[in-house]
Amino acid sequence: MTGFRYLYSILIVICLLGGYGNGAAGAVNTDSLENALSLAADDSLKLTILSRLAAAYKSSTPDKVIEYGERGLELARTMKWGKETGNFLNTIGIAYTNKGNLARGKRYFKKSLLEYGKIDDQQGMLNNFNNLGIVCFYQGDYESAIASFLESLEISEEIGDTAGIANSMNNIGSMYEKQQDYDKALEYYQQALTLRDKIGDRKGVAGCYNNLGIVYKRKEEYDKALSHYFKSLKIKEELDEAVSVAETQHNIGIIYQYRKEYNIALEYYLKSMNTLKKMGDKRRYTHNLVSIGSLLQDQNKYQEAIEYFEQARQNAKEIGSLPLLRESLGALYKCQSMLKNFKQAFYTLQEHTKIKDSIFNADNTKRLAEIETKYETEKKERELLEKDVEISSQKVNLASQKSQAEQQRILTLAVASILALVIVFSVLLYRRFRVSQRQQQIIAGQKAIVDEKNKDITDSINYAKRIQTAMLRSDEEMQALLGDHFVLFLPKDVVSGDFYWCHDDEEVVIWVVADCTGHGVPGAFMSMIGNSLMNEIIIEKKLRNPGQILDALKAGIINSLGIETQDGMDMSLCTLNRKTNELQFAGANNGIYIVREGIGSAKLSKENGIVIFNNDLIELKPDKQSVGYEQAKENPFTTRSVYLEKGDKIYAYSDGYVDQFGGRKNKKYSARRFKIALSGFNSLTMKEQGGALANILKDWQTDREQIDDICVIGVTV
Repeated sequence: MTGFRYLYSILIVICLLGGYGNGAAGAVNTDSLENALSLAADDSLKLTILSRLAAAYKSSTPDKVIEYGERGLELARTMKWGKETGNFLNTIGIAYTNKGNLARGKRYFKKSLLEYGKIDDQQGMLNNFNNLGIVCFYQGDYESAIASFLESLEISEEIGDTAGIANSMNNIGSMYEKQQDYDKALEYYQQALTLRDKIGDRKGVAGCYNNLGIVYKRKEEYDKALSHYFKSLKIKEELDEAVSVAETQHNIGIIYQYRKEYNIALEYYLKSMNTLKKMGDKRRYTHNLVSIGSLLQDQNKYQEAIEYFEQARQNAKEIGSLPLLRESLGALYKCQSMLKNFKQAFYTLQEHTKIKDSIFNADNTKRLAEIETKYETEKKERELLEKDVEISSQKVNLASQKSQAEQQRILTLAVASILALVIVFSVLLYRRFRVSQRQQQIIAGQKAIVDEKNKDITDSINYAKRIQTAMLRSDEEMQALLGDHFVLFLPKDVVSGDFYWCHDDEEVVIWVVADCTGHGVPGAFMSMIGNSLMNEIIIEKKLRNPGQILDALKAGIINSLGIETQDGMDMSLCTLNRKTNELQFAGANNGIYIVREGIGSAKLSKENGIVIFNNDLIELKPDKQSVGYEQAKENPFTTRSVYLEKGDKIYAYSDGYVDQFGGRKNKKYSARRFKIALSGFNSLTMKEQGGALANILKDWQTDREQIDDICVIGVTV
């Protein structure tokens, strides 16, 4: 049996080194890999084989990819291999997306992004932001798609990944195409084509030719469109990319349909559909249904066309694609109208208008331009900074060359001087030795005094910690006031400059996360002042409006400390009405995050002072002033109000968590990674979320010193 396993280990190596095409050779290797998997005893080897199997089925059988991906994911999590866990989550997300299950694919991409963020895998995060953007694009959520693509582009440029830059350029071009800005779309697609051609990415080049063909089609330049499509098709056929070939065949069919060459168009549509049905690609298959329906409609075969549009409508609902649903409904309405089925046409038009309004509005074009302008401005600022550094470096080098001769002359004089000084120091050294003996006796006595004083100071600080802890609410009190929640409270030193405060008043619960100037003892003194003022303002004076509370708190701190000091605190203050679920918020430099699946596209996301991070997380922005005296910053604080839903998650935080240094490059954890982590916590309880945040911070920080106090509070509505 041992010999048999040895022979199979050789087989495994051969399989892993072999290729995985769609032809007979690929099938043989796949069978061998499956046999090898059943005999492999080593977990790391199993993991490698499962990864290869998922990759082998990627372009042919999504269900197989999911099967082997889930097995690999379970094993990677057991082994605590973060990168492999992220890779399998990403692979499964792609498979679900290809099957047309966009929502599920999106969930896997978010989980993968969280895993890559834990280990600071920039390449993994780059790919996942692209994948998230593509899913949002398919769902018709263009705003989230743009945000994801720009995140990907920023990381690509940061790490110098030409392929990643090309992908992002291509995806942003797709967004401009959807916004009907065809000249900008051509500009981005052409940049992507140039980059991909430069690095020899034939698959990427084929994709760019295909996209350029689409834009020329939109511009009604059909000869140019066909020319680019056939260039794309030739490369894809050489690469044996079945799904991509089908996609371009469909696009060629559209051009022939526009030319009224219906038989040729139908031939290309059917070729495309046969492949996509075999591959289980429901989204692209549905595109073909719409196109054939349109072809029949052009020939006045309205009843036959309706059958295709109805099937496309059903498929679009099943896969959750709003753009496809809009397209099929619009075509269905026209056919029903032509057949004088006006009642049904009216209901179809109503549904079409509702879908259209939800995914395409006048703000999208404006937002896209604003985002690109911001990105280009930041890029130019970085380029100017790099030039300044380069010029400074050149000046330093020139000065260095001029001073070399002078340094040689000085060195000669220095050597002579040192020889003379050695003689003098030898005499002085003996005298100093006798003096030091007497000093050591004095120091020993002083050390004993210092040790005693240090003990007194340490005892005092520990006593101050007990006082500060007593001022904070206990776990039991917080549970009674907030319900399902967590508190992550990690002082940098013995006592903390961060503090939290909570109080309820019948239906309304109020909570605060505050970050005082400094940390340690000075911060702790400020936290006690803040705690005392909160009791006075909220409990005694019964103020309830968050903005007014911060105004009163600011006045109290200035009155206590005067304007000669710049001490104060940053703060997030929330009030939640448990009956109406109305959340009121005011912030001094610190905002809050709210998490709910789909909240980014909800109505409240259009309110002033709310920033969308992705489809599941929004930020309520604070006022850019602290609670304390700041010259020229005497504006009243703003109260923001939103109505939430049962199960929404609210997170208030100090900046200690996001500012902690760590990772492979010793960088700040960053607000972006923090938001990615919170977005991926939907399936966890609040207690589990608190533990997960603590573990993420520990993994990020490793053995580095904590640089600031940390306080994060999460609350479930």
